[in-house]
Amino acid sequence: MLTFLLISLFTLSSFSKEIQIHYMRKDGKASDFGVHVWGDAISEKDRTVWPETIGFKSEKVTLDLGDGEFYLMVHNNGQIDINPIHIKDLGDTKDIYLVQGASEYFDSYDKALMASQKIYDVQFRWIDHKTFGVLGHYDNQDYKAYLYHSETGDIRVSDKDVIVDGQVDHGFEMSFSGDFRSESEDFYKRFDYLRSHGFSKITGDINQESARNLSKDHIAIVIRNSQGEIVKSSGVHKASVLDELFYYNGDDLGSVVTKEGTQFKLWAPTAKNVSVRLYHEDGQESFETLIMNEENGVYVAKSDQDLNGKFYLYEITQFNRESGKIETHLVTDPYSLSLSTNSKKSQIVDLENSYRPQGWDTHTVREHHTLVHPTDMTIYELHTRDFSIFDETVPEKMRGTFAAFGQKSSNGMKHLSELAKSGLTHIHLLPINDMASVNENKDERIDIFNKYGDIEPDSPDAEKTILEVLESLPKDSDKQQAIIAKIKDRDGFNWGYDPHHYMAPEGAYATDSMGAARVLELRQAVQSLHESGLRVIADVVYNHTFDNTVLNRVVPDYFYRLDHFGNPTKDSCCVDTASENKMVEKLISDSTYKWVKNYKLDGIRFDLMNFLTKDTMREVRRKLDTLTLAKDGVDGKKIYLYGEGWDFGSLRWLLPSETVHQWGAASLKMGLGSFNSTFRDAIKGKGQNERELFIDDSYLTDKTHNRETVKNALRATLNDWNGGIYNEPAESINYLTAHDKATMFDHLMAKVGMWAPMEKVVQMQQMGIGFISLAQGIPFFHAGVEILRSKSGDENSYNSGDWFNRLDFTYTTNNWAKGLPPAWQEENLHAWPNWKERLTRIPAPSKEQIMGNLEWFKTMLQTRKESGLFRMQTKEQIAQKLSFNDNVRNQVGDFDPRLLVMKLDDRVGQRIDPDNKGAYILFNTSWHDWLDFYDEDIKHNDIKLANSLTQSQEPRLKRLLDQSGAKRDEAFVDKRAGKISVPCMSLMVYFMK
Repeated sequence: MLTFLLISLFTLSSFSKEIQIHYMRKDGKASDFGVHVWGDAISEKDRTVWPETIGFKSEKVTLDLGDGEFYLMVHNNGQIDINPIHIKDLGDTKDIYLVQGASEYFDSYDKALMASQKIYDVQFRWIDHKTFGVLGHYDNQDYKAYLYHSETGDIRVSDKDVIVDGQVDHGFEMSFSGDFRSESEDFYKRFDYLRSHGFSKITGDINQESARNLSKDHIAIVIRNSQGEIVKSSGVHKASVLDELFYYNGDDLGSVVTKEGTQFKLWAPTAKNVSVRLYHEDGQESFETLIMNEENGVYVAKSDQDLNGKFYLYEITQFNRESGKIETHLVTDPYSLSLSTNSKKSQIVDLENSYRPQGWDTHTVREHHTLVHPTDMTIYELHTRDFSIFDETVPEKMRGTFAAFGQKSSNGMKHLSELAKSGLTHIHLLPINDMASVNENKDERIDIFNKYGDIEPDSPDAEKTILEVLESLPKDSDKQQAIIAKIKDRDGFNWGYDPHHYMAPEGAYATDSMGAARVLELRQAVQSLHESGLRVIADVVYNHTFDNTVLNRVVPDYFYRLDHFGNPTKDSCCVDTASENKMVEKLISDSTYKWVKNYKLDGIRFDLMNFLTKDTMREVRRKLDTLTLAKDGVDGKKIYLYGEGWDFGSLRWLLPSETVHQWGAASLKMGLGSFNSTFRDAIKGKGQNERELFIDDSYLTDKTHNRETVKNALRATLNDWNGGIYNEPAESINYLTAHDKATMFDHLMAKVGMWAPMEKVVQMQQMGIGFISLAQGIPFFHAGVEILRSKSGDENSYNSGDWFNRLDFTYTTNNWAKGLPPAWQEENLHAWPNWKERLTRIPAPSKEQIMGNLEWFKTMLQTRKESGLFRMQTKEQIAQKLSFNDNVRNQVGDFDPRLLVMKLDDRVGQRIDPDNKGAYILFNTSWHDWLDFYDEDIKHNDIKLANSLTQSQEPRLKRLLDQSGAKRDEAFVDKRAGKISVPCMSLMVYFMK
């Protein structure tokens, strides 16, 4: 029997009146939940800060409620039951009633009781047109299942009856038919959870045509026991049957300009009606309506006009389970290629024939370094706004935008061009597609370049800029982060991992966010980088969206992964997308295809790739491979794909065999790269509080395990060694730091900063750069590692603004000691005592140290470029040619594990390097001791220091070579003894001629 619990929550006091909030739940567990309240009407002292709540207890809690609007939502430790409800004007209402799962509030008990009988959840899975699944064991002898549907969305369940459109309905009887343990292996690729999680199967005599009609209605299933009592009632999750009945494989979704005019196509199989509202100008209120006709789930409209540059919305009518009603909404196009400011309207753009920079069709990548294989790549991860927002050599309007990349005489572009000449090949841009978190209207934003009076009008510093105030504060102060906290949701900075529209560039990165300037300027940026010798990779976020994206308003519940109780999973951070659904897979593959084709991109990096299925990654690869130079201006087979392959998340729980974690990516055997956490942890340790740092003098006291782990990392963690993962070196993305977590410099400050002099810290950072550069696999660098970049200890700077994320290409500052890191990140706040001590006592590195580190970075890029032995292409080559020689000794002749030597012997197997027989890479991690390496081949061959090292401008290396007393290319080599001596905390590379 269904029961409801009504509990008075608290009283909101608005001076002369009180407002009670009540909460209804079917399970009677209202007391497990609480309400989160915020907004102008709630006083500062009474607002809750997420995830704080006020619990649903029997006593009343009085809050001050003033004038204005407020919001409330109901959750239990982050498990959201009622999404935010915006309350503008309560009028004379004294009681607010909330109902489990409902997206609105009610002003009377009777209305709430009626609403509580509606079905808001979806616990039944519609597998194919005649098959359903439900969690739990039900047999056909003791239970019966009944299907109900309503065109108006009105299905209610009382204690005994089901009421459809106001009338008691007996439903359509279906049968329980066992479980899902005897299906085909192909079935389990998508539906393994039905077997492994214990679902019962329900079948009904429903043909495909009937199922198509039913899919547009509100559908519910009720289970009764043998006494006729209702034991379960819930809605139906339709995703799988929509794939069966309405899958669309055309390449023309969205708006397309053709010779005949303009065509609109929207996949919306659950919609009852869809039309196009066409606006000739974005701000125009009047519109032209184009009626859309349905063709098996795809709504189509055509105009005989060329509508390039015009704006549009879709008007869509369908059932909304959160309100329990048929509703009509205006939505943008999920396949939008351009948008108006703040994504309020989609824009029609003819990318084939317009918005093309001069020379776009014929431009090529300037070849400083010929790429014949993915292991020839070197990747540099960069945020579009970070690159230029502080660069005064960029015109002010262009700072922080795509347009800055076109300013080839700017400090930033000169910096990148120098790196390209040294051997850098790819720029990985953090998400460049439309995001939800930044206001694209610059006039409405508050950045650190605004007046301080914009946030503190009564301050004596009101006429100064916020930046000037920040720069005046002590380096260990908590005031900087407090100021940034006031503007962090109102400024122009965010990493962009909250996608809104997947196929349109972000308007905040355009000089004009209204329309297609974003398209033209992104193309100009790509072209400029190509002409500077740098290829471009886009970071894409297909594993989740922000909560209110357009997808759920086009096909409710389809695009997101639901748990067994019908709640969206949020393991990624936000609502997880469901790439196991075929039209989600298509959205992803269509999107990557369009990015590469329309913007001539050279690679795609997948955020949290482990939330995507193997089939999705196969389809992405297949579709990209159809692009050709002759037809599309891009060779799709050369597009490199890689991503984060961590072993966690909702797909791991739902379909573990389909998860694209590191091992899953390798199992595809399609050259799919993933970030090598084994490499990362072997070199720098797992956390700031651990002393597992290979580039720390003390690390190799564990002679066996640590040395073997590092060796495995240096040979690309290939699966022919214990602990290996990858089939080929091109699958291993070797990195130490990325945009998230601490920068390399901050990581070292946390670990050794209090007792290591800055000179040693810089040497340790250089050693880390060397490991990344010369390991087999693909090197990946976080922007600024070459200039000792700091974020003042910030572990997660996604919303920390320009202040904490600064890049300085004048090399004057590395951004160390800019105040305590933001307290709104819990990991930062916990570390405040440690950071305060470090920020107070440790001076920033000098400009000379920053520039010296930059020279070392360029030296390592040049070294990698110098020989193919550092970029081997196959596992077989590495097995043949790469070995580790442990004949390493200290000055008294004892074995010393702090020196690690990797030998690359090109005399074995087919030659890779026509100029050299082999190479030695020597890593001396000792802080103070010169260490010696012995090998018979040194006696019998000419051993020469790498040209890149002999010509390096890195000050310490130059000084060491000058002091060696030998020719620079023979420094530290004792041919008679068969010995190379390696200075402390140094990396040396020699070739066997």
